[in-house]
Amino acid sequence: MSCPQPEPRSPVRDLPTETVVEIAEVVYQHSRMQGSATICTCHPGVSKDLISCSLVSRQFSAVFQPLVFRTINLHYHYPGTYGSNRPVQILLERLSTLLDARPEIGGWIQELHIAVDTRDTDGMLEETTQRYGFCLDVLAKATALTSYGFIGSPLPWWGALPREIRGALQRVFQMKTLQKLEIGAGMIPPRVLLESISSVRDLVLHDCGGVRVGSGIVTETLDSEEPVESSQVTTLCTLRFRNDLDSLLTYVRDTPEAFANLRGLTFTVGPGALGFGLDKIQEILDCVGRRLENLDVTFDEVEWHGPGFSNGYCLDLSKMTNLREMKMHCVAYVRYESRSEQDIHEVMFVETLASLRSCHDLEHLEAKIGWSWPVNGMNAAGKIKMVSERIPKFIRRLDKVLGELVDGEKYKRMEGIQLSVEPWTPARRWVERRPESQPLIDRLATNPLKE
Repeated sequence: MSCPQPEPRSPVRDLPTETVVEIAEVVYQHSRMQGSATICTCHPGVSKDLISCSLVSRQFSAVFQPLVFRTINLHYHYPGTYGSNRPVQILLERLSTLLDARPEIGGWIQELHIAVDTRDTDGMLEETTQRYGFCLDVLAKATALTSYGFIGSPLPWWGALPREIRGALQRVFQMKTLQKLEIGAGMIPPRVLLESISSVRDLVLHDCGGVRVGSGIVTETLDSEEPVESSQVTTLCTLRFRNDLDSLLTYVRDTPEAFANLRGLTFTVGPGALGFGLDKIQEILDCVGRRLENLDVTFDEVEWHGPGFSNGYCLDLSKMTNLREMKMHCVAYVRYESRSEQDIHEVMFVETLASLRSCHDLEHLEAKIGWSWPVNGMNAAGKIKMVSERIPKFIRRLDKVLGELVDGEKYKRMEGIQLSVEPWTPARRWVERRPESQPLIDRLATNPLKE
């Protein structure tokens, strides 16, 4: 009687560790592109591929489990979002419980982003350790952060926060591993922030819609009496912001030395009426633009009406002679009856691009213009007529400007121009968005992955 033959060993269990690491990175990047590489947001299948791979073998588990926890996003939830009604405080408590059960996870977390609302802000402003103790616990245990975000609306004013929270946040700002920081622009005085960061290369300033001081909300920037340990800010290379032009101007005016090595600037304005926004944007560009190599400008469903606008108004980029890459996406929200708004939108786009004539080292230009219309108010024939009347004339003006930028004698570095024209798109403000699904951190806190 012959002995039973052992089952053949699966080849996947004999892969070199280096190969498993390469596979893991591919799976992680794919999950990230699909919006499912984080354990706390997106959809019920979040991190499904990463978790499944971690169960293949001990070798796979050792490689994949750190990727499961690499990125953590904590966002508040309201009724209607799959039955969830929880402030971020609850999610921080769950994450703290998870870190108590599995301390090694604290060293795996590289990206931690927290978005709060009024409930969380009020809790942080209270002098009660129980309300914000979990936040302090999580910040203390996440020891290898490369990216940290603290955003929301409204945010607590820096000077009104308990000293323990300010100290915990400053320790995060000063981490040697931290390369990217996202923060509400109006929450913290510019010098306090910029003199606290030392290794950050990418700063993202968010519009926080006002800050809360005790029981009230203020919209003006306040002075801080708290002394900070000065640090030379020499590593900041890229700056990104959305909408809060006043706060960014304060940063640029008060601490110009912090932006001495700035090479990339990205800003998004809109949706809504721009008002005097172009003047503020121009001042920012004049302050930090001379050394910029990359500029990314987005006007998102901007309404070109109100004071300060006239046909011919544009951004002047002529002094930004170090530019290598320029992206300009300009989508206007226009009303059918207002031809002047369309004129301002089109002329601003063309003339801003025309000011690039002096940027002889330009290598790549990506230009996109669109017209975003209300979904109601005009029949199909009217839409076609309006588009057919305006677009050909506009394209001829645009072609004349872009034709100069492909002159091989003047622009020897130019590799290509990418142009996109979208004459008719429905306004996104009319599109209903799906709510976020319930996060998985609850399940992981009560039943963490086993080794």
